Amino acid sequence: MKTTPPITKRLINSIWDEISTPGKKLLTPDDERGVEFTIIESNLALIKIQTSGSSHIRIEKESFHAALHFLLSNGHTSPSKACEIGASNGTPGELDQLSRKTGPRVINYILPILAEAGIVGIDGMRNSKHPKNTTWAIV
Repeated sequence: MKTTPPITKRLINSIWDEISTPGKKLLTPDDERGVEFTIIESNLALIKIQTSGSSHIRIEKESFHAALHFLLSNGHTSPSKACEIGASNGTPGELDQLSRKTGPRVINYILPILAEAGIVGIDGMRNSKHPKNTTWAIV
């Protein structure tokens, strides 16, 4: 994973307590097929979530840094310049790949957590004109 610039780290660090609150329930970023997940535990380095299927997934803070850095450094800063989320086990998009430190797909949990804090926007309404779910940085 690339080194994250200090501005991205400062931003994530400044909202970490807010976004890592245990008990918070959110939905993955697909308006039609999104599923609920719950933040169940956190510390200074990671957030642990429980999926609707009762799986536990650890998300490293560095994965949040990497996702936000990718959006900002590639100019994905408005709905008109949105980035495809590309969450996939088979052929993940670049944002999905960069947010994985090791292990499973986590971008579909990172983005709703950041969206709840007002850091990113998500368009999960896929249709014929807009076939992919997208995201962008708001900061």
